[in-house]
This record gives sequence, C-alpha cells and structure tokens, in this order.
Amino acid sequence: MAVILAFTFEINSICQNNISTEIDKYIKQYLPSSSEVGIAVYNLSKDQLIYEHNANKLARPASTLKLLTAITALEYHVQPIETSLWYNGVIKENVLYGDLYVVGGLNPEFGEVELDEFISQIKKLSVSHIKGNIYGDISLKDSLYWGEGWAWDDNPSSYQPYISPLTYNKGKVTIESRPYNPGQKAQVIAKPKSSYYSIENKTVSKDPKAGKLEVTRNWLENQNNIMISGNVDRFRVKEVNVYNSTNFFLHTFYEKMMQNGIIIDGYYDVLEFEEGKETQLIYKNIITIPEIIKPMLKESDNLNAESLLINIGKLNKGKHISAKDGLTYVDSLVLKLGDNPCNYQIADGSGLSPYNLISANLLLNLLKYTYQKKSIFNVIYPSMPVAGIDGTLAYRMKNTSAYKKVKAKTGTITAASSLAGFTENSKGEIIAFAILNQNILKSSQARRFQDVVCSLLSK
Repeated sequence: MAVILAFTFEINSICQNNISTEIDKYIKQYLPSSSEVGIAVYNLSKDQLIYEHNANKLARPASTLKLLTAITALEYHVQPIETSLWYNGVIKENVLYGDLYVVGGLNPEFGEVELDEFISQIKKLSVSHIKGNIYGDISLKDSLYWGEGWAWDDNPSSYQPYISPLTYNKGKVTIESRPYNPGQKAQVIAKPKSSYYSIENKTVSKDPKAGKLEVTRNWLENQNNIMISGNVDRFRVKEVNVYNSTNFFLHTFYEKMMQNGIIIDGYYDVLEFEEGKETQLIYKNIITIPEIIKPMLKESDNLNAESLLINIGKLNKGKHISAKDGLTYVDSLVLKLGDNPCNYQIADGSGLSPYNLISANLLLNLLKYTYQKKSIFNVIYPSMPVAGIDGTLAYRMKNTSAYKKVKAKTGTITAASSLAGFTENSKGEIIAFAILNQNILKSSQARRFQDVVCSLLSK
C-alpha cells in the first residue's frame, strides 16, 4: 500500500512539475519582459497547490474584483433590492390630490419594462390626473456618483454610468446606426426614447473618408446632446452614458405618464419620502441578488457591482450609504479567508478603480472558499463567462482544450488584464486559478498568455 501511495505521489509531482515548467516557459514566450504577472493555481479535487508565481505580489485586479463583491453579498445574505412606488393624499374621481414618490433601491436592471409596469399600476388605481408632483427618493446612497479613483476622462463611456438609487436603463443610451445610400446620412435610432437627451446626426453612409464612427455627448458641460459622426458602413451599435441618472429616470417617468394619458399638474424633483398615515404603497419592483450577479459576472457590468456594494452596506446602515460601508463587509470576508484586509487596498465594487490592489493568492483563496460553500458556488459558477460560449469569454479559447471548460471572470483596465475562475482537466478534476497581468500595454498579449495557460490546465 505504501508503495502505491508513493508511486501516486511521484506521478502527481511529475504532472505538477510539467505544468510549472510549461507556465514558466509561457511567461518568457508570451509576455514582454517589462511586464509582471501574478499566478496562483490549485487542484480543488485533490486539495493540492499546483503553481505559484508572484502570487502574493499586489496587483490591480480590474474586474476580477467583482468576484469578491458578489461572494461578499452572498456570504452575508444581502436582501433583494426594492424600488417602490408610493403616493400621499387621496384619490377622488380619478384624480390624485397629492404626490407620487419613487423610492430608489439602486436596481441596476431597472429599464423600460419596469417603468411601464409602474405606470400600469398607477392606471389600475384609475388615476388619470395628478394634482401634485413626482418625487424621487435617492437617500439610500451618498451623493458620490462615481467610485473612488474612477477616471474623469472615461466619461461618457457607458461602462462608467452616473450611479444613483434611481437609475434607468443603466444610465445610458444605445445608438443604432444603419447605412443608406453612399453619401447620405445613416438612419440613427436611440433607445430608450426620451426627450431628456437630444440627437445630432452627422453620419455619412458608406464613405470611409467620413472617418471612424463615433458617439459622444457634450459631457464637459454636463449636457446630453448626443452627437453621432463618421462613416456607417454596416449596422452598428454604440452606447453613451447620460449625465444625472436620477433626472433621466424621473424625466422619462414623468414623460411616459403624460404619454399614457395621465395629466400631471406639478413637476418632478428629488425629495426624501417619509411613510405616514396618508401614504399608500402602490407597487414594489423586486430583484434578487443572483439576478444582479449573473450579468455582473457574465458581461462585467460595473453598475451591478456598485449596486451590490451599496446594498451590502445597507446591512448596517439604512440611508446615505457609501462604498466604504459596503467595503467593511468585504474586509470581513477577507478575514474569513484567513487573511488580513490591511494587506490590500480595495476602493470600489467593480474593479474599475486603479486604486484597487490585491494578490493572485487572495483571489485563489476566494475561489477555494466558494468551492467549499455550495450555496455560494451554485450561484457564482453558472454566472461566470464560459470560454468560447458567452459573456466576456465568448470569443476566447475556441478550438483549444479550454473550450467550454473554463468558467472565469475577466478583467481589463489600462495596462492591466486579469482572469480568475475554474476549469476542469481531462481527469475530471476541478482546477481554480488566478492570473493578474500588470504593466502590459497590449492587453491582447496578456489575453493570449492567459488563454494558453488555461488550455494547459484544461488538458
């Protein structure tokens, strides 16, 4: 028996050494010498460390930090997020003598369908006239609309929305462009429809001389005149964020009610709601935490991550919650992992901030913890992008041994690229890994390296 165990250990050591040798070779082959990489790999099925390289060095995790945010929310049982609709006053003969209140819970998936349902619920009360105002309560969160360290010149990118407890359509506008005959303006359609923003179409159909298609707005003036210019040679879709998500929500809500035949005598504004004897709940929109986590991990949605962080903070604070309130619980989870949160710097929930500094080992320990807690694993694992299939890995690792096997979270910010998650080798063993590439100017080089490592681990 002892001989068999010794032989098995020797085989495992040979396999482990082969992987180490190959990864060491890949570092020299695929990565520029001016860059750095932190790597940690673990065989979960065997409870065995496979490989480490700079695993404890601090690095910017980019969007792999979303794993820490998501798992913290699940670990501490964050409750479903509610956006509620109330009124005060009385309803007589189809007239509401009072005000409407929308109390924001920071639902990042609140869009046209949800807003239309609010209007439908109002109409069920047979209200066709409101002799009052429309108020939005955004007291859930503090007044900071971006995360700590977020770049001002990432504006007006849709991945950096203005965060508000009342956010509509993720605080962005989608622009669809279709070419007409060469030289003519392209057809431009903006979604969702709202008079909150304006459109300036300067496109040219099928004319390369018109330059690259660009969509922007006059963001330096905090205005929402969306300008589309350049060559439209085929159907194209682009996005742009909108200044002041709260007003975008309230303006569009107000406008949609009027379009649905509801007359409003007053205006819309921001005001904190106080429940009392003369207030009545009309409707609650509810979204569960797993429903937020799936697009957050699959598509790397920053708004979803920041929403989760604020709602994590809600566990200990009812209103005016800051990112730091949520990060207190993230620190608590790091302690549960057997690590010291003082060893790291975490600034936001999405990983968009360059101030974030963690290690490959911290991510690996997080994945190991997730694997051991099936209630968390059963949410996280199916929410991860799948290599060659969907999400941010849809076009990666096809025609490799990692195809369909790797389920991992990607991350990219300037000069940093990361990948962390799980794969399965040919023996059916589950492997956890974390790769943090730093100081690399071409993210394509980092992705190619990550892909070959994942292919190796999946064999």
